[in-house]
Amino acid sequence: MAVSIGGCTKISTRLAMNEGINHYKSKEFEKAATSFKRAITIDPQYADGYLDLGLTYMELYEPGSEHPKDIEYAEGAMQAFRKYIELNPANEKAQEYLINIGNLSHRLPEVIDFFMADYNKNPQDLTIVKKMAALYRMAGDTEKAIEWYEKAAQLEPNNPEAWYSVGVAIWGRSYYSMNLDYDQRMQLLDKGQAALEKAVASKPEYYDAMSWLSLIYREKAKYDISPASAAMWTDKANQLLTKAMEYRNKAMAAQAAAAAQGGARAAEPARSGGE
Repeated sequence: MAVSIGGCTKISTRLAMNEGINHYKSKEFEKAATSFKRAITIDPQYADGYLDLGLTYMELYEPGSEHPKDIEYAEGAMQAFRKYIELNPANEKAQEYLINIGNLSHRLPEVIDFFMADYNKNPQDLTIVKKMAALYRMAGDTEKAIEWYEKAAQLEPNNPEAWYSVGVAIWGRSYYSMNLDYDQRMQLLDKGQAALEKAVASKPEYYDAMSWLSLIYREKAKYDISPASAAMWTDKANQLLTKAMEYRNKAMAAQAAAAAQGGARAAEPARSGGE
């Protein structure tokens, strides 16, 4: 009897899913949502039902709308994607869907709380830490974003890209914040300078990091109360940018030469075994 009931559940779930997929393909999204909801009511562990339901709600949702129906669609999509991720935590695409609907519907704090639970379970997981940094940056909270980029850099201290991310985020925090306290700003820029210097020390021809370090110097020149120090930072910025461009041109020339060499090899006629 148990086997029979289990078989009936699978058949009923599959029928509801097929019906939902057909409605979805016909762009009958309200009907599709009803069918997918019926599928997960029959089998609450049927993961694909939640994923398809979430995607259907995203089709129904009008970004930026505050209409009650659109609020309902956004909430439905959020709930469906969260449940799917709980059942399939390794599915990165579903995580992207959740972040996307959270961003479109101005519900990123809920998304952050959702992924924070994963971080609390495993604070050494670099992937989660980077995701938290990106989410805070997307939410416009640069202060928190910097904090999480620093966590990521501390987890991989020998990775120049990790320190690069810290430095770039700090530059953004200073550049777009007109009302920072002077001491707070200069301490922040010191931290950004140290991060980008670590990136360059680890990767000596890292021209992107050099370019952003030169921008940090320019921020210091803009705000330093000492005219002599400001002139020094401007000079350092100019020198470093020139050096960065030299390394960039060198790297681009090497890439062009490698591409030309590869093209020449591809154009050579095939030799027969007897030649």
